[in-house]
Amino acid sequence: MEIVTPEEDIPEISFQALVGTNHPQTFRVIGKAGNTAVTVLIDGGSTHNFIDQSTATKLGLHVIRGKTIHITVGNKGIIECIGRCLGLSLSIQGIIVRADFFVLPVAACQAVLGVQWLETLGPIKTDYKKLIMSFKQEGQTNGDNAKDSLSVVT
Repeated sequence: MEIVTPEEDIPEISFQALVGTNHPQTFRVIGKAGNTAVTVLIDGGSTHNFIDQSTATKLGLHVIRGKTIHITVGNKGIIECIGRCLGLSLSIQGIIVRADFFVLPVAACQAVLGVQWLETLGPIKTDYKKLIMSFKQEGQTNGDNAKDSLSVVT
């Protein structure tokens, strides 16, 4: 049996994130890249972070193109990644996110924060009824109460 190391993990984006299927329990938030507002989907069904190709172009981001990377879609389809944006900074409700993103045409939103980002937070408290989440980031608690929790846009 072969053990797959994290470096060999095949990136996967959820079908909902790729095509825009909306669910009531979807964490869709507004963030900023520089001075530009971006819609961000926080998606535990996606293994990595993704940014929409047209958004990357609009923001003037440097896209690193290298060997072809295939991304698995939640429905088991395969699409080719256009490249990667490294070290992109987003501000989401006062929380700074610095992460690497695969570049794809994403219909559901302009960026997807997947497990690659979520796992950096440690324990996360999520209330799907109120659609809020709280967590610690760099020792700072975000969301001790509903007022300062990360909340979705409606």
